[in-house]
Amino acid sequence: MTRFLLLVPAFLLASVDGHAQSTPRAMLPQDLSPWGMVSHADIIVQMVMGGLALASVLTWTIALAKIFELIGAGRQARKGLARLAGARDLAEAASSLSAEQGPCATLARAAAAEL
Repeated sequence: MTRFLLLVPAFLLASVDGHAQSTPRAMLPQDLSPWGMVSHADIIVQMVMGGLALASVLTWTIALAKIFELIGAGRQARKGLARLAGARDLAEAASSLSAEQGPCATLARAAAAEL
């Protein structure tokens, strides 16, 4: 039983023994809003929270930019594949995609050059 009591935190033992000590009301934090917690924090904690907020904004900006980039690349690939599928032969496909940039146009030009 003694070993068990050494592993249990003190606040749990206080409530088990019935001798729970209450924290004075003056020591409890008054403002638990996010801004209140930041304004009452130490300067190091404020700097860490500011760095985390900046990293979060930067991460979300990069994620949104990549999502839009992938949407555009998918649209370009579908358009190029439609042109490749509609062409009768490789020469027609290469000529219809000659002004285009992207993987389908590059594939058509490379295949035409190889032949």
